[in-house]
Amino acid sequence: MDVRDQKAQFGVNYNVGFDGFISRPADFISAGISWFERWETLPGVPPVSHAIKIVGPEVTIEALANGVVYGSLSKYLNDANCAVLVRKPKGWTPEMGVQLVKEAEFHLGEKYNYFLLFVMAIANSYVGKWIDKFTGTKFSGWLYHVADLKRHVICSQFCADVDNSIPELHGKSVLSRPLNTITPILLCQDPIIYEPGTIELLP
Repeated sequence: MDVRDQKAQFGVNYNVGFDGFISRPADFISAGISWFERWETLPGVPPVSHAIKIVGPEVTIEALANGVVYGSLSKYLNDANCAVLVRKPKGWTPEMGVQLVKEAEFHLGEKYNYFLLFVMAIANSYVGKWIDKFTGTKFSGWLYHVADLKRHVICSQFCADVDNSIPELHGKSVLSRPLNTITPILLCQDPIIYEPGTIELLP
């Protein structure tokens, strides 16, 4: 993955509707998410563990512990322990950006799906992978089905759902999977639904 460092400039290297990805290796929860993402991480890809939707120069919408809420981009940019990567949706236009923001706002108030994180940890454990080997992925498929709770999401599922609402992106590449199985790293490293290249925003 081609990652370039650039000073954050709204309208130049990021804009509304872009997806942001947070790499925070020092954080305990982030380290746990990175652990069960290890099967999906490609060489050279930063260990991202959180996904956000950018809806303004300093404003995000993201799934946090208290649910899907407005957040602050500067909170991440000003954190020395964070790296903020942004990716531009394929075929992005200002009109598409507005659509993505409206769809993201529709999710405000949804709950955080802690149960899904637990299921991901089981499905991506050595035992879970071993059972899947003998069941043809039926075991993990059943787990994810049970954890698919209405209006309960995790960060990457939220961003994937928003992106999937756009006709130009719908069902393409990683978005062809059940959305609640998409981890931050799977979304971040997708080569089809984003324009080539990744920008690491600097404060």
